[in-house]
Amino acid sequence: TASVQLDITHYSGDIAKDFASAFDRALDAAIKMSGVENIMKSWKVKYDHVSMKVTITYSGTAKEYELRKSKAADAFNKARHIVAERISADMSDFEKEKILHDYIVSNTSYDYTNYRRGTLPEDSFSEYGCLVLGKAVCSGYSKAMKLLCDLAGVECMIVAGWSNDNRNEGHSWNIVKIDGEFYHLDVTNDDAMTPDGTEVLTYNYFNITDSEMAKFYTWDKSLAPRCTSTISNYYSKLGLVAEDQEAMKKVLAEAIRKRSPVIEIKVADHSRLGYSDLRELIIASKAIMRYMYTVNAELGIIKLQDIEYFD
Repeated sequence: TASVQLDITHYSGDIAKDFASAFDRALDAAIKMSGVENIMKSWKVKYDHVSMKVTITYSGTAKEYELRKSKAADAFNKARHIVAERISADMSDFEKEKILHDYIVSNTSYDYTNYRRGTLPEDSFSEYGCLVLGKAVCSGYSKAMKLLCDLAGVECMIVAGWSNDNRNEGHSWNIVKIDGEFYHLDVTNDDAMTPDGTEVLTYNYFNITDSEMAKFYTWDKSLAPRCTSTISNYYSKLGLVAEDQEAMKKVLAEAIRKRSPVIEIKVADHSRLGYSDLRELIIASKAIMRYMYTVNAELGIIKLQDIEYFD
């Protein structure tokens, strides 16, 4: 706790209102300059017509603050290095976004161990945990993605919400602006885990719409831009969306021609087209010997992996 006494003898304005506004601006500036959030627990003020006493209760000791500031600086420097090494000015925003998304998913693991034990450290909620330690939860993933996007010149914000299931668990993700349109981007959920514990890179939540995100999460829509476009959705952008069986056949044929080790198709209407339709096409192709598959029914995404082709 620290206190400061101010002489307000000659102040002619509304001291309570003006000080509160000035204090908020100063706190925002301190957070931006230091990279440390939640610097203080509380503050209070007492004043009369002569003086004002401001008392601030900080969240930790000066030593703890300096450590948090050092970690924030390390995360920022790591982010600058990532962007400088992988992003160039001639890239589109979609290309930048995908590279940064892939970097985080490929270099960060969800901190399941501490999550299950209820012992999550502060680092797991931060950019430092995600980018430097390679261990984070959704807050760390989304903060890291925003930091990288900010440095790369891609408009990005963080959204806080909660799951639609019985747990009603808090969650955070990003909204990005690509070519003038807004999209939901959930890097955490794209860092998926297989039943055997292997983390895999996916694009199920890469630039999806409000209606798609609302199948899993709820958020205050008055605080976020509307996301209605599908143009820069990962599957739409790469021509992996099947409107009918003929389109599904073309996507599959092109993937087989390239001998792709993984084949992904997003079905526009999963109630009409599904895995059984794709299976018929795979059998008819006579090119694939065996494979494993997963289906995200809510988003209509069918993924074939561990594919072995006939010679």
